[in-house]
Amino acid sequence: LIDSGCTNSVIDRSLVDKYTLNTTHLPVPLDAAGADGRSQKVTHYITLHINVKGKEHLIDVIVASLLSPRILLGYDWLILTNPTIDWRTNKITFPA
Repeated sequence: LIDSGCTNSVIDRSLVDKYTLNTTHLPVPLDAAGADGRSQKVTHYITLHINVKGKEHLIDVIVASLLSPRILLGYDWLILTNPTIDWRTNKITFPA
C-alpha cells in the first residue's frame, strides 16, 4: 500500500520473520504511531530492494507490527521514486 501520510516505509514483523530477513538495529529507537492510534517502539529496519520498470531502488524500511497491509510504502519512498499519481484514474506513472 502507498501511504503519503506515512513518514517512513514499514514492513510487518511477521514478513521479516517468515522470510528470515536480516535486520539492522536502529541507532536510536523510534516511536511509531499506527493507523489505529497505538504507539510502538521501533528498533530495527531492513534494506528493501524495489524494482520499478527495471530500475532498482534501495530503501530502508522500518520493522513494526502492522494490522494490514504487510508493507506500507511511505513518503520516503514517494520522494525516492517521484511518481505521478492520477487520483481520478488511480494510476501511478514512474519517470523513465
